[in-house]
Amino acid sequence: MAAPLHVCILCTQHSPDDGRVTHKLGAMLAHAGFPVTWVGPGAPGSVRVPGIEFHPFASFGRGRWSRLLLWRKLERTCLAIPGIEKTAVFLAVEPDSAEVAIRLGRRFGARAIFDIHEIYHGEMLQYWVPAWLQPLASRVVLARLRSICRRADLVMGPGTTRIDPYRAVARRTLVVRHSLGLSAMQGNEARPLPDGTPMVRIMHGKAAPSRGTETLLRGAARAAELLDGRTVFKVVCFEGPGGAEAARNRPFRAFIEREKLLPLVDLRAQVPFSEMMPILATCDIGAIAYGRDFGVRSLPNRIFEYMAVGLPVIVPDYAAELRPILSRFQCGVEADMEDEESIAMAIIRLVTDRAAARAMGRRGREASLLELNMEQEIAPLIAWIGGRTEAST
Repeated sequence: MAAPLHVCILCTQHSPDDGRVTHKLGAMLAHAGFPVTWVGPGAPGSVRVPGIEFHPFASFGRGRWSRLLLWRKLERTCLAIPGIEKTAVFLAVEPDSAEVAIRLGRRFGARAIFDIHEIYHGEMLQYWVPAWLQPLASRVVLARLRSICRRADLVMGPGTTRIDPYRAVARRTLVVRHSLGLSAMQGNEARPLPDGTPMVRIMHGKAAPSRGTETLLRGAARAAELLDGRTVFKVVCFEGPGGAEAARNRPFRAFIEREKLLPLVDLRAQVPFSEMMPILATCDIGAIAYGRDFGVRSLPNRIFEYMAVGLPVIVPDYAAELRPILSRFQCGVEADMEDEESIAMAIIRLVTDRAAARAMGRRGREASLLELNMEQEIAPLIAWIGGRTEAST
């Protein structure tokens, strides 16, 4: 009997505890019987996942530009791992780690997968270059990404908006949405919006201007005002980059104090992925609050996590990948997430018709159990890695 094919996940920016890379892709590949090695920046022993062998290395610091140098350290770390030459597939989750995957694949006769889950030539550029330089930078980045996709054996992504720019040059493409595994759903089911309970918890996620935090809070405050105080809202947010004190005491703290929104905010420190699902199950509504800069082409992991626990959701009405999910499964409502009045109306719709909102949550959970789960999503990838299919699109 042939030995199982070894998969090596390569990262330059994702941590060992990353929900999508480690706890979804990595864990599912290991569960399918592939020995999995994870290589990237992180602390030794910080995460343990059955079937995954971690080889973390120290990064050069938190600076954005320091990440550009990590590919060399990633490659050296890989080459020092005993038996790395037996790897069958190198799976990279950033452009620079994809270059390493392609180099190692050629060296050892392995295949390279580029999991492209960000729009690097679009929204992500605002973090790297000034606005006046972004059009030129976009063309340069897109050309580089197409070069990587042309050389990779498989290009995968969580939605069509991620893959479409590369279909013409990629050998093979595959959509793998970042849904949740069935085991993570067990024991984590919300009971949202019970009748007669004034407290409503809205799960938002990481607090940041790019995630629409401020407008969502204003919308929740407006909903409370329109409901004449009959409902008490808490918007659950998690600290942004830089630690809990940075998130609590700097721009975000200044904003919520200036706007007198502090009673509305339940601000928490970041938690490991393994602790997130029980927290979601204590909430009543799940909100995706991206503005148009990020929201038009976004397909956040959180939508699947909200649905998995049974939360009715609020999503941007301009989100190309999210609207079809709501239309098909009837699991939430839409709003203009740049307009606090529209957000308030969406919240009020769910709060004032709680039976309908709970039915939305149930439909989302049923969809997750039957279809939108990682077991279903990853099956074509497992088949491709195992050599049972030559073409996945």
